[in-house]
Order: sequence, then C-alpha cells, then structure tokens
Amino acid sequence: MVIWDAQNESVTTETGKAIKALRHLDLSNRPWDNGYGQPQSPGDSYEAHPYAFGNPAFQLSQFAKFTGAPGQPGQLGGNVFLNTAKNPVIINEYGWLWLNRDGTPTTLSKKVYERFLGPNATPDQRRDLYARLLAAKTEFWRAHRQVAGVLHFCGLGYSRADGQTSDHFLDIESLALEPHFRTFVGDAFSPVGLMVDYWAEEATLGETLHVPVVVMNDLAIEWQGSVRLQLLNSGQSVSEQAQPCRVAALGTQTLEFQVKVPDQTGRYQLVGELAAPGQHPVRSLRDFAILTEAERRAKDGLAKGKPVKASSSVTVGSEHYPAKDAVDGNPATRWSSEFSDPQWVAVDLGSPTKISRVELSWEGAFGKAFAIQVSLDGTTWKDVYRTESGHGGLDTIRFAPVEARWVRMYGTKRGTPFGYSLWEFKVFP
Repeated sequence: MVIWDAQNESVTTETGKAIKALRHLDLSNRPWDNGYGQPQSPGDSYEAHPYAFGNPAFQLSQFAKFTGAPGQPGQLGGNVFLNTAKNPVIINEYGWLWLNRDGTPTTLSKKVYERFLGPNATPDQRRDLYARLLAAKTEFWRAHRQVAGVLHFCGLGYSRADGQTSDHFLDIESLALEPHFRTFVGDAFSPVGLMVDYWAEEATLGETLHVPVVVMNDLAIEWQGSVRLQLLNSGQSVSEQAQPCRVAALGTQTLEFQVKVPDQTGRYQLVGELAAPGQHPVRSLRDFAILTEAERRAKDGLAKGKPVKASSSVTVGSEHYPAKDAVDGNPATRWSSEFSDPQWVAVDLGSPTKISRVELSWEGAFGKAFAIQVSLDGTTWKDVYRTESGHGGLDTIRFAPVEARWVRMYGTKRGTPFGYSLWEFKVFP
C-alpha cells in the first residue's frame, strides 16, 4: 500500500496548502499523510509517534493502563489533538531503542540501555532487549485496534557513531537483518499475530495470574488454530495450557488463561504461541520476576510506601496526581505539582538513615533546575545535590553518604510549561 507523506514532525498550515494543490496530479487518488498537520481530506491519515522510551524511565508495565488510542489524555502519541476530524491514525514511529549495526546505542538511546542493562552490556544483550521491547510495543498497538496501521521506523537508514537513529541490518550490502529483530519483531508483525496482555514486572509467590491473550487476524480470511501459553523458569517449562481459537477475517479474539505462580523466587517468562497446520509458530513473550526480600529492597529502595508530602498536587479532569504516588512503587502512577515555581516533594524515611543515592523517574514534566535536599527534622534542609541543567528521563544522583530522615526534591525551574511530575522517587543507602 502506497500513500504520499507531505512532512514529518512539524505543525504548519503550508503543507496542507501544498497537498490541496497537488492532489489532482495523482490519478490514483492515493491518501496523503500530513504528519502532525491537519489532515486535508476524510481519506487522509494522521501520523502519531508514541515514543515511550523517549523517557528512559518508561516501563512496559505502564501499558496496562493505556487503551491503545495514541494522544488521549495520559497516553502516548504525536499531536493528535490537531486531528479534529478524527481521521485514521497511522503510528509511523514508536521505538526510540535504536542500536548501531555494531550493537552500540545511538546518541538518543544510551540512557535506555544503561537503565535496563547497565553500562557493560554486550551487543548481543542489547540486540535481544531491543527486539523484544519493540515486539511488545508492536503487539500493543496492533492488538488494541485503535489505529489504522503500525509502521516501524525505520526499514533502511544509516549507522554511525554519532547518529541518532539506525536500521536493523548487520550487513547493508547483503541486507542481512539482525537475527533477534527478524525473530521477535517478525512475529509481532505476522499477519496473524498475538499479544500476551500481561505487563506486570513482578508477581507474588503462589498467586494466580489472570493472563488474557489477544489474537489479531489481519488476513481477509478466517484463521483457525490453537493458542498455547507456557510459564518458563530459566528456559524450563513450569506449566503449559492450550485453547482452540477461531478468529474472523480482519478481527481479534481474546482468550483468558489462569496461571499459577510457583512458590519459588526467580525470573519467569510467559510465552504465548499460535499454532496452525502448515504455518510457522508465532510467539509473544513477557518477563516477570518473583524477588527475594533482599532483591526487593535493593530494587525498591528506602522510600517505598513511606509518608510523603508535597508543596502541591494537581487534578486534571478526573485524574488526581497525589504526592503518595511518587513513592508507591507503581511505575504507572505519578505525582504532579501545580504549574508554577518553586515546588517540592519530600519523603519521611521514619528514622535517621545513611543514604547516598536518589533516583528520579521523571514524567514529561521535569525539573530543569532542582536540588536534592536532606533533613533530620523536616524543617532545616541541606543540599546534597543541585543542578541548573536537568533533562528529565531517569536521573540517578549520587552523593557522599549522609544521615537523613527526610529527603526531598526541591524544584526551582520547570523544564516544561507544566509542573514537576515524578513516576517514582527512590532513595537508596
């Protein structure tokens, strides 16, 4: 399918004028895409770029609260508010996980890989993570059927040490695709695909997981087969179940599975698989963990669930963003201040404790200038860190060990017209 694309990531009326002037020259009357500009005809598309990992602190678990309609309040996408006529939306870019052909991150994706894998990951580890995250995002946008199409950026581009994006080829002359990408993203774009609709990163010992599996059929004929769901631990099968499935042409079908989690800590994986006679199996993967108490403390830090107060919090429509959501351990909830300076959020650790690190997981509304301050009484504060050049995303702030009962982020200059907003505020020894 071929359409015309007038521009990329700009908001202007000029390209709309050009589309009107040129449309009659195409005797096939193909649709036009006007990027972030207003579509010019009912058959034209609107373009969304839901770059979730543009914020390195984003976690797949946040997808659990999204409906799959980019641009809705609290969700992800381009400037869909310009799409006043509600034209069909094409997701044209959504990864932000680029790797160069040698497996090194690009200038835009370095922080994402450092957050997930640390600074010493191998190229193969990064390639595997890239392909699996991109496959999960592809499944999400496909399965919810709120968009007219999902188009991955980019098929053939470039690779250079100072580049921002890249493609997925190991060898450009032979057009050899990176194997992880071919496997995982290939499955995600399969004409009949599936999505394991489970996004939590942790489970509890012995609990029963409710796991919907959505099967998407983008063929013009009915599909019949079976769906198998496995629970793996270190690659070994813990449990397995299957259900027959029939999906109408161009339709979806959701199957419900109940999965009992073992009474044993470790790293687990849910693997959904489509099977039909004469067809290559198609898979969808989700990873989660059951942590030991020591692992949980190391991951959550000292602030989780502790008393917290803030200079302000806001309500937007029916959504409230209270201070407690910054320390609730849920990456899909957040605190947001009023849209003014200064603002702060402070957590009470309960007793004087030696600390040396703070992690701020910013939402899009971040602090440009802010300080990390500590106090023994919640009244007298001392700076342990200060910056005038905050950039949002995931801030890992280290300082000399200091004894504190209270720890706060004190913002003096916002990085956006909105307030200060944190998905998570973590404190570590």
